[in-house]
Formats: sequence, structure tokens, C-alpha cells
Amino acid sequence: MLTIQGDSLSISLPGARLLVTAVGPAVPEIGRTPVPATSPVTFVVTFTHVTAPISLRRSAWVLVDENHQLHHPRVTAINGDPPPTQLRPGQTVSIKLHSVLPTGDGGLEWRPDGQRVIAAWDFNVEID
Repeated sequence: MLTIQGDSLSISLPGARLLVTAVGPAVPEIGRTPVPATSPVTFVVTFTHVTAPISLRRSAWVLVDENHQLHHPRVTAINGDPPPTQLRPGQTVSIKLHSVLPTGDGGLEWRPDGQRVIAAWDFNVEID
């Protein structure tokens, strides 16, 4: 499933359903000139309406820049602590993804099994 950042996706996994929303990237260098070639970025991903336990692996997240280069973000809890390793029924959990990306278009992918993309969001790293 592909959407734009900010939209929620209804996801069906074997034995579980949930809603996932990705927002971002937050870019701290907005308005900087000259426009830098890369910028630190942060995404917030929120999981809600979880119907069964779901493993939440840090390695399941991939960022793809407009040059088709893969980036593996650092994943934290909202407060910067280690993220949870599992989503539980009824929980709402948000995590942060941190990386440095080139300016331009990109995609955020969630691959819970480490291989197949289950959810993807388009985004743009804008500095100006």
C-alpha cells in the first residue's frame, strides 16, 4: 500500500490488523541558504487499533531517496529511549525514525518481515 505522509494505512497482517500513520520528515534546516545537499530528518510513525501482538523490529524500516539509495534509519521511542519490540492489542504507540537524507523526493517503507514492503509513504525533503 502506498500513500503520502500524514495519511493512515489500514494494514492486514497474518492474524492481525492495525492502522499506521507516518508523518514527516521534520527538517531542522528549513530556510537555510545555500540549500544543503543533505539534511537530518525525523519521521514519526504511529500505530493504532492493533488487534493482535505484532513484532516491531528496528530493521523493518527503510528510507529510499530519489537516487534509489537505501537508508536504514535510527529508530527510537518518542522520548529517545529504545523503541518497543512489540505492539500489543489496543495500544497506541509512536516511534521516531532518524536519518540524514539528500534533498528531494523519497519513500518510507515498512517491511515487517524484513523483505516485503507492507506499507509505504511518499515524502519530500524540502529545505527552502
